[in-house]
This record gives sequence, C-alpha cells and structure tokens, in this order.
Amino acid sequence: MKKIRDWSIKLWWWFGRFLYHSKVLKGIGLGLALFFVVYSIAQIAQHIQWLKNAPTRQEREKAQQKADNLEKVLTKWVYTHSDRISEKTSRLIVQSAMRTDKPLLILSVVAVESEFVPTAVSNKGAKGLTQVMWKTWSESLKKANIAKEERELFDIDVSIRAGNFVLDDCFKQGGDDISKVLQCYLGKGEGWYKNRITENLANLYLITRER
Repeated sequence: MKKIRDWSIKLWWWFGRFLYHSKVLKGIGLGLALFFVVYSIAQIAQHIQWLKNAPTRQEREKAQQKADNLEKVLTKWVYTHSDRISEKTSRLIVQSAMRTDKPLLILSVVAVESEFVPTAVSNKGAKGLTQVMWKTWSESLKKANIAKEERELFDIDVSIRAGNFVLDDCFKQGGDDISKVLQCYLGKGEGWYKNRITENLANLYLITRER
C-alpha cells in the first residue's frame, strides 16, 4: 500500500512538470501544471498523515496473534458445545462470526437456535445456523444482497450474515436492552431461550476477556 501511494504521488508530480514545460499545451499547460502540483502537495500531506496513523509491523503482528488466539478459543468452545459438527466446521462458523461486529452474541444465539448445525430446520420452517425465517426476511435479505434464495441460508457465512442483519434490526427496536433484542429475534419464544443465550454470552465474555 505504501509503495502504491509513493508512486501515485511521484506520478502526479512529474505529470505536472510535463504540462508546465509542454510547448503543445502552452497557455493551459501552466494552469494544469499548477493544479496537479497543488494536488500532489495535498497527496503528500495525506500520505504523511497516513504514515503517522499506520500501525507498525509489530502492532500488526500483535493484533493478528490476538485474533488467532481468539479464533482458537472460540473454535474450541463451539466444538465442545455441539457433538454434531467437525472441528473444521466449528472453525468456519467462528471465522464467519468474527467478520461481524457482534461475534459473541452471534455464537451465543447459534448455540441455542441450531446447536451449530448449518442444515438445521425448525418445525416452523426457520433454516440454517441462525434459524432465519425466509418468509419474513426474504425481501430485506435480497435488498441487502445477503441471500437471493432460501436455500442459501444453509451456507455458513450467509446464515451468519443473515442472523447478524436480523439482530441489527432488533437492536434498532430494542436499543441496548439485550432482553428486548433477544425477544425481538426469538419472537414469542420461551423465557429459557433467552436465559440460555445470555448465559452463553456471559460465558464467552469471561473466556475471551483476557484474549
């Protein structure tokens, strides 16, 4: 990225100089040259700011190591909370959850809703890991470019993105009240559903707090 930005700045600078000395462009050459020189100066200033804020190699390696450790811990938790999936599937589920902004909540919900089985189908027709009702959310999921067909809900990444989408909608309705958010997501489900999810969430928070 740094090399690309460096060459971009050099390109604009030399192009400006070319226009300035161009006999063909004459009058407009000076105006365009000044424009590109000013533009290149702005790019240089932006580049300097980027360098100041860019993480160091050590910081990037530390962040990556932390993410890898977190993935291992969560994968182990998922694998031990379902006897119906492989460790590879557990890892894929965790990786998809970690691409959302609420991975611990997603995993807590999935543990209760489908026991981490990607092909799960409820007696009411909810499908996939996050047990999304296609009849209810099909139009919204299509508009969000998450899923075009109902069968896509059996895909790990699609199901988690769909569940995250529904949770986002529930947060808009319930605010920061996790009980209301879960009530929205689960519908008129039994209270023990919410209790199990909140217990999972608390458990995950504890085991990942120091990671």
